[in-house]
Formats: sequence, C-alpha cells, structure tokens
Amino acid sequence: MKRIYYKFSTKKLNEIFNLGGEQIIEEFFTSDNDSGCSGYKNGFYGKTHTEEVRKMIGERTKFLHKTDENFRNSRVNCGEKNGMYGSARFGKLNPMYGKTHNKETRKKMSENIKKYYENNPSPNKGKKILDEIKKKISEKNSKEYKLIDPTGKVVEIKNLTKFAKDNNLSIGCLQQVVAGRNKSHKGWKKYE
Repeated sequence: MKRIYYKFSTKKLNEIFNLGGEQIIEEFFTSDNDSGCSGYKNGFYGKTHTEEVRKMIGERTKFLHKTDENFRNSRVNCGEKNGMYGSARFGKLNPMYGKTHNKETRKKMSENIKKYYENNPSPNKGKKILDEIKKKISEKNSKEYKLIDPTGKVVEIKNLTKFAKDNNLSIGCLQQVVAGRNKSHKGWKKYE
C-alpha cells in the first residue's frame, strides 16, 4: 500500500483570518490513504494538530467571533448545516448511542459545571417570579390550536395545558391528538 505524506500549514488560515504576514506554522503527518473522505478514510483521521496550532486557531476564531459579525454568521457548520443538528442526533445516529462516560469523565464534567456556576451565578437565583410575569411568559409561549369538541363544534384554543386542566383532560393525550398520533381523546379531535 502506498504511504501518503501530508503537510498542514497555517498559511491558508492566515489568509482566511486576514493575518497578513504573521508567522506560518507547519505540521507534517503520514497516512495510508488519500481518499479525502470523512471518518477513518480521511487522511487526517486519528491525527491532531500541535498545541501551538490549536491555540492559534482557537484564539483567532474567538477574536473573530467577537469582532466580525460576517464571520459569526457565515460559520460552515452553523445550525441546520451541521451534520449533528436536529434529528441526526436521535437514536443510533447519536455518537453516544449505546455508550456511557466513564467515572473519571463524569467527575470532570461535574467539577466543570460546578466551577461554571460558582463563577457565573444565575441573576434570578433566590428571586420569585411575579404572577404577572408568569402570565406574560405563558401567553408568549402558548400556541393556538383548533379542536373539534365531542358535539362537533370547532373550538379555537390558546394554551393547550390550561385548556386541558380547565376541562379535566389529559395534556399528554391532547398533545398526541394535536400531533396526529391519536385520533381522539374523550371525544376531542384534531381539526384538519
């Protein structure tokens, strides 16, 4: 099998980040294939950038995120463009499917979260939310639905949870009806 020699240079990064003539760092690595694919077929699979390059990329990216709105909005893997976005992460497609973190990793994650909240306490910690604000939040988040009641009338509903409580209905069952997974709940049907 032919052995391929690769060279990674920050020259292209310097051009992308508009660094001009700043220092160019080069790394060399080898691979048994030149497929250009993702995963184990990728020539860079299993390799890592040197600490110097990683630090440079990180600092420059953070700087551009803070200062350049076009850079922030043009990220390649942003939102739906990211292969891990939305439904791609469910079930067997999730990279952690069937796996668990080991005790050491869980301990590190726990310590990091605790450190974060020690340094960044919630501004609302210990404060009570006023009833007026709760109502405003509820109204803003409430969606409108049309259901057919047991007598056949079309009823417009805003805030499905409140409607379910007021009419002695199961919110879970009503959500299933609204989503189209169940045909009816205690005579209530989805309006098509």
